[in-house]
Amino acid sequence: GDFIINRVRDLKFASALGVPDLALCDGDAGIAREDERYYLLPLLEDAIWGGVPTDRTVLTPVRGKGFVDEDLIAFRKPLLDSFNAFLASHREDFTSPTYATLGLWYAADGINVSDTNWRGVMGAEEILLRNHVPYRILVSRADAPAAIPDGCDAILVANQKCLSEKEIGALKSWVANGGRLVVTGVSGDSDEFNRQRWKNPFADFLERKNFRFRPVADFCAIDSGSWTYRVAAPDDCGKRLLDDLAKMGHAPPIRVRGLPSHVFVEFKRTEKGYAIHLLNYNPDIQVSGMNVNTPSGSKVRYWLPFDGGVEGEGRTLPTFSRYALVGISGISLRVPATMSANACSTAKTTKADYLAP
Repeated sequence: GDFIINRVRDLKFASALGVPDLALCDGDAGIAREDERYYLLPLLEDAIWGGVPTDRTVLTPVRGKGFVDEDLIAFRKPLLDSFNAFLASHREDFTSPTYATLGLWYAADGINVSDTNWRGVMGAEEILLRNHVPYRILVSRADAPAAIPDGCDAILVANQKCLSEKEIGALKSWVANGGRLVVTGVSGDSDEFNRQRWKNPFADFLERKNFRFRPVADFCAIDSGSWTYRVAAPDDCGKRLLDDLAKMGHAPPIRVRGLPSHVFVEFKRTEKGYAIHLLNYNPDIQVSGMNVNTPSGSKVRYWLPFDGGVEGEGRTLPTFSRYALVGISGISLRVPATMSANACSTAKTTKADYLAP
């Protein structure tokens, strides 16, 4: 099936909770030399999404060789030296907080009692990640609804069946004060204890221009039968959800186009401007024709440190296979006061662009 193996959800969630996350890049996880093209993936993933890049090559037993594989260490050292040097020279681009104007509501107490809630969040994240839409996780509790940061201009409540009265009140207040809200599926049909309500509490908001309700939930097949979980591509490539956001007037001021679904994107707000990280989860497929849409007057630079060390200026990037960093300066956008530090095509598709203009 079309699965993109990653830990981005876990890293973003840990960041939203303010919990340090050491997600190991295990040197004894079966990466053979012929698979070295995947070696950088977890290291970069940690660096981009707030983990700690950690290679256990020298700390874990090597089957049949003892505790140290000197040949493998020597083989990887040039790449690790290059990785460390690039991160050191672009430290701010990696450590700056996430920039995102869309908040994804995570009803924590509802998720504890409802598989529907959990699948709703997982499916929404899959759509947003595959379509390169920047988002932040708004962790909400039944008695303490999530604080909505300044600069967040839209909230998505994705099939969150179980919501408390306080959470619904906070979301309604958000809409009443002009905030954009998209609600899908059976969100709000039950309270935080999964007790069904007689009437959906959002029904009286249907006429508001800054509120959209779609009773049909987005669907991604999810297999959670082991310590890992597998989330397949959404059934409509996420187009319905992206249309909902676009019709609400939510349009990220910085957008990337021409990327396949297996390239994940993270936006950061730096002192100089903005940084966009593009990580290719299928390095066997080169990425070409990707361009960045930014407001006029901005300056765009790019770096391809692991594809020949190419760097330059311009909104259209050269072909790359592993990773690209884009730096944007000369503009200042609305920035949320509280920020976490932190497509859909099939596997055979090489390009996808579902972001509405």
